[in-house]
Amino acid sequence: MATFTMETERNGSDELVVRCHFPAPREKVFRAWTEPKWLAQWMCPASGTGATVDKFDLMVGGGFQLTMHFEDGKETVTGEYLEIRPHDRLVLTWQWLTNDATPEPTEITVELTEAGDGCEMTMTHSRFVSAEVRDKHIEGWQSCVGQLNNFVGKE
Repeated sequence: MATFTMETERNGSDELVVRCHFPAPREKVFRAWTEPKWLAQWMCPASGTGATVDKFDLMVGGGFQLTMHFEDGKETVTGEYLEIRPHDRLVLTWQWLTNDATPEPTEITVELTEAGDGCEMTMTHSRFVSAEVRDKHIEGWQSCVGQLNNFVGKE
């Protein structure tokens, strides 16, 4: 039986890489990134109370806006889709509207490959202005990717 594994790596001062093995088909993992109802189910750290997708236009040049809800408030992120290759690759920008963690847009690349009884995901979050800003994202991404695993593991 396949199990979930995750490793996080810092590259230079401007890049964070999260590698995971999901015991789920890559089509399902891709859908979790690209369907608003599914995205809202996992794209919030476990410390939050959930997420809402406020805007979603899945096309190159289209954008999204997602709000993560927490007991003490909310945080909103927005972005634009730069590349969409179904089931293989997704590239998008990422910019916080409600905090100063990313004063300039950063970029996220999600690559998915078949891996035996599941899929491998390599998520590269790049273009951070500093190592400090990059490191502010580590715990949040680890938690969100854990939530993603819980979501895609459901039947």
